Parts: sequence; structure tokens; C-alpha cells
Amino acid sequence: MTSKNLRSIAGSIIFDVPTKTHQSALRIIQKTSFNKFLAQYGHLERAAMLKMWMKHLFVSSSASKELNNMKLFLRNSLLENAPETPFDGPLKLEVIYSFNWLKGHSSKDKEQGSMYKATKPDVDNLVKVFMDALEGAKFITNDSRFAVMNLQKQYANWSGIKYKITKLNNI
Repeated sequence: MTSKNLRSIAGSIIFDVPTKTHQSALRIIQKTSFNKFLAQYGHLERAAMLKMWMKHLFVSSSASKELNNMKLFLRNSLLENAPETPFDGPLKLEVIYSFNWLKGHSSKDKEQGSMYKATKPDVDNLVKVFMDALEGAKFITNDSRFAVMNLQKQYANWSGIKYKITKLNNI
């Protein structure tokens, strides 16, 4: 479901939000063991040795199948309602990530309708995946355009994402 006007676009995507996120799919890998490294570069000054060590590290994306499927699902879901031209300039992003109630939640909790979720996954890692999907679906020109963000995680009777993107006036 999506609603559009010239200044904002809002919608929701109903699905089970995975617990694996962008951050959990990244790993720093050593190209060589530290002992081998010291044997080769141990004679260098501290600053030079640190610089060489940084060259022996690299970030590996070992994205899970679940994460890749979520990115593809989000992008495809967003494509159905993409604006004619991507939003550009300073933007505000509002996102609510909703997770199904756990078995351990009481009836009293559930009667409230929703309750903040203060456990993993981290909301900043969830939003990275969503912003990539927004850019891939041509909702926005670049995710760096978000000047303001309001992010929330909750338990509720539904699972998915509610979002709103708003064009901001200059301050």
C-alpha cells in the first residue's frame, strides 16, 4: 500500500522482518597470520607497520541468503509504487519495523497493540538495507539525501515495514 503526493510518499510492506542485517553480513578478514606478518614487517617503525597491517585486511561480504532475499523482496515491492522521478534534495525518512509478538509476550502486552523492541537486530543496520532498496527502486537518487531520520522497532500484531519519505525545505 502506498500514498503519494508531490512532497512525500508513504507505504507499507507486510513480511516477516529477518533478524540478519547488513552489519552481520560483513566480516574483516586477514590475508595472512599475524606471526607471518611480523616476520616480514616487524622491522618497520610503528606507523609504517600499522599502515602495512591495514593493507593485509579486507572486508568480505558474506551476506546470508536471507539478507539477499530480503533486499530483492524490498526492492521489488517498492518498484510497484515507485515515483515517476526519484526524490532528490534534503529528505526525511520515517520507518517503523514491526516484528510479530514472541511466545513469551503476555496477553497484557499484546492488548497494548504494540511495544518497543529493544533487542537485535540493530535499527541502524535494518535501515541500511531499506535505504539500499529505496535507491535500487529509484525512490531516491541517493541514500545520502536523508538529512533527518525517525526509526522505530516494535512488536505488534503485524510484521513488516511502514515508511514515509518527505522532501524537506531548506532551514
